[in-house]
Amino acid sequence: MTTRSMINPAEKSPANTVPPDGSAFDAFITVRLSAAAAIVEECARAMLSDGHFLNITELRILGYLKARSEASISTISRDLGVDKAWISRRIKPMEKRKLVTSKKGQADSRTLMISLTPTGARFYDQIRSDVIPHYAAIVDGIDIELLLKLLDKLESNVRAVNAQLHKGRRP
Repeated sequence: MTTRSMINPAEKSPANTVPPDGSAFDAFITVRLSAAAAIVEECARAMLSDGHFLNITELRILGYLKARSEASISTISRDLGVDKAWISRRIKPMEKRKLVTSKKGQADSRTLMISLTPTGARFYDQIRSDVIPHYAAIVDGIDIELLLKLLDKLESNVRAVNAQLHKGRRP
């Protein structure tokens, strides 16, 4: 199946039509979006390395746990889109720092349940207060509500295309 056959031109408005010369692909996806993501990631690394000694995914795990009482490694993996093995490897060092705790699940003792500790919650809040001014500068002049809608739609579109590309293929 080609990408062109997945798109129904009747469903697209003229404003959403991809130029046939591929300029939208070259100018937006491969160049600008990738470059912006790399720069944001580089900024995030710099912000987190400044005394926090945490990587971006570990911060995402802390934020995820802050919003919940506890979660299994499988649930965290699924919801954050991060490999279960990677999360499992990061939990022990985070436990040593007293940021999270783990315990066997009540329903299934093979399941490891992860919780944020009070120390982890304070640490997460401190990181947020340290980096929010930087993020505010990153999105200065941008309509955040519109940005979030666009990112949600882009993510949805990318997931749909990815599913189509992998349909019928073995992982």
